[in-house]
Amino acid sequence: MEKIQPIEKGTHYPFCIDGKRACPPEDSGSTFGYEDLLEILKDPDHPEHEDKFEWIPGDFDPEKFDIEYVNRELGASYWW
Repeated sequence: MEKIQPIEKGTHYPFCIDGKRACPPEDSGSTFGYEDLLEILKDPDHPEHEDKFEWIPGDFDPEKFDIEYVNRELGASYWW
């Protein structure tokens, strides 16, 4: 979060206005585990390279940020 703005009538909260990169795939580990995964995926000679590609989703792109997906997920988190 960078700043808080006044509430606008008719707007659903929370919502994301910008972002960078994809979130880590399920079971990729902590922040450090995700960084390790990205290094392994970039190195075809890494001993774990093939194994990681077997369990990672086929359409996974670490550089892609999908703001519509993020906002759908934020909307799904409403409980009130």
